Amino acid sequence: MRRVTITSAVLRAAPAALALLLSGAALAQQAPTPTPTPTPKEEVKPAEKPAVKPATPTGPTITFGDFTLKFGILLQPQAEWLQDQTTDIYQQNLFLRRTRFNLSGNIGKNLSYFMQTENARLGYATGTKAISTGFQMLDAVVEWRIAKEFNLWGGLIYIPTSREALKGSATEFMLDQSAWAYTATGALAGTGGRDT
Repeated sequence: MRRVTITSAVLRAAPAALALLLSGAALAQQAPTPTPTPTPKEEVKPAEKPAVKPATPTGPTITFGDFTLKFGILLQPQAEWLQDQTTDIYQQNLFLRRTRFNLSGNIGKNLSYFMQTENARLGYATGTKAISTGFQMLDAVVEWRIAKEFNLWGGLIYIPTSREALKGSATEFMLDQSAWAYTATGALAGTGGRDT
């Protein structure tokens, strides 16, 4: 019987030899990478801009040629429980915070309009209803769209006294806006952030 002795030098060289054999086999299996052939570049054409058109109303609409009339309504119900500090009795209110009717549409190709009325806190338990708490005109505006970048507005519209005052009531998270948003309204003799 023959005895085989492996020295430490052979043990140290074996992993390096094995790695060399494996890398050579891997290199032999790789296919040559083809060189890409240049393709002719396609000419990119700019997108055509659509003609400037006024906003087309959606919803219940009446149309007579270029004249359109759109009807809209906004109802925001609110429930409220107010507790008296001294008696601990609750005043309960279920009412319509905003009742709005609006008309909008186009008078011609470049002329549009928007009108909106509101009756706020309809059904609120405040006792007698004053005549000034009925429907009031909120918006009455005409827009002349000369170009997409240049429009002229006239009428009773929101004025940019604050960022908060320019938000629509239907887009608010709360039903009531901050009173600080309309501090300039009194000085300008406007109504609800609007002025002529």
